[in-house]
Amino acid sequence: MSAKKAKRSTSSESSGSAGVAYYLFVTSLAVAALAVAMSIHVAPYNGTRSPSKPYTSVVEFYPFYLGQHADPVCRLLHVIGTAITLIYAATYVKAAIPAVIAALASGYVLCGFFSGLQNGVAEAVGMIVTYQFVASHLRTRVTTALSVLIIGYAFAWVGHFYFEHNNPATFIYPSYSLICDFTLFFRVITLQEPLGF
Repeated sequence: MSAKKAKRSTSSESSGSAGVAYYLFVTSLAVAALAVAMSIHVAPYNGTRSPSKPYTSVVEFYPFYLGQHADPVCRLLHVIGTAITLIYAATYVKAAIPAVIAALASGYVLCGFFSGLQNGVAEAVGMIVTYQFVASHLRTRVTTALSVLIIGYAFAWVGHFYFEHNNPATFIYPSYSLICDFTLFFRVITLQEPLGF
């Protein structure tokens, strides 16, 4: 092997190791941020909670979430969409995993702060900005990073609009809904939660 090839090989191996280390570092920071965010209770920015947002934790929200996903086809579409999203993200868009975790952390804090608003638009915007910020720092193109979100939500929203005939809970509680989407997915695949067929 020539000296140039050996040098390139060593350089790419070290940059690959550095890339993995950076990815693990960012993922660890995102997990820590989510843990801290879930331990903080943030008061509404205007001092009052909107009547459309009575839930103050994911634990309180989960029974409501299950009621919004009573139709078996809707649940199945959520599980399929989450599975495809996780496989796609793990295979092609590794930056999506720490980006989603960081987005959940920001959304969880923003959920409390914006609980005086009637909908979850401000929270969702904060989550998307955080998601894109982390993904871009892990050198992922905007369209590639957003494709992960589109895949997952496309299945879920078809389930809501065509089978469940309701508005997704994401429109009011984006972070709680996303946490519950993953919770439902893992409970279904581990046979702790029935699809309802």
